Amino acid sequence: MIGLGVITDGRFDYLRATIASAVEHLPDIPYRYIVDDSGADDSCAYLADHYRGWQIVHHAQRRGLAGAVKTTWQFAIDLGLDYLFHLEDDFTFERDVDMAAMVATLQRSPRCAQMLLKRQPLSPEELAAGDVLGAMGELRATGWVDCVDPFHEHHWTAQRRIFSLNPCVIPRAVLDLGWPDTNEAGMTTRLLATGYEFGVWGKVGDPPAVIHIGEHRSAGWEL
Repeated sequence: MIGLGVITDGRFDYLRATIASAVEHLPDIPYRYIVDDSGADDSCAYLADHYRGWQIVHHAQRRGLAGAVKTTWQFAIDLGLDYLFHLEDDFTFERDVDMAAMVATLQRSPRCAQMLLKRQPLSPEELAAGDVLGAMGELRATGWVDCVDPFHEHHWTAQRRIFSLNPCVIPRAVLDLGWPDTNEAGMTTRLLATGYEFGVWGKVGDPPAVIHIGEHRSAGWEL
């Protein structure tokens, strides 16, 4: 059982584009919810009115990125989900997402902590390489590996550089570990210490699957 959890911190113009794109390109997911970390008194009613059929989880006071992720993951656990499609409020999708194939690959790869959709290059290193995965090329000797699902020939890339909060599928075992009181780097350290690696759907040279439409914030909003 999989659910879709979307985090927003009040950027509702971005959220509108993100959810419209998710509805168009993701398969029908019965469990859909929005975690609102805006802290605004009237935002819960606004979201409930504009996104009917979605559950709204509202923070009366802002908790920052770490707090929003904690809530998103705990709500997935409370729903009894086996997998969470984690989505922040400033991404759109370039094409349909083969969610079933991503989940099946994670099922056959129990030490893979996520299956990430590749975005466009943003950092100087990524722009120089022309590709998010290309920027990881220098790490190939330490665990950057091209993989092919032997049953369906889906390509994915295993890497040990970072666990990312960009759009991805996360298995329940990782959700159960909980999010630390820090950012992606802190979670990466926790997961590497327990033997996990991180999957990126596709291979080097594939076009981005998602586009980051917000301003570039390396660690999301304020922790």
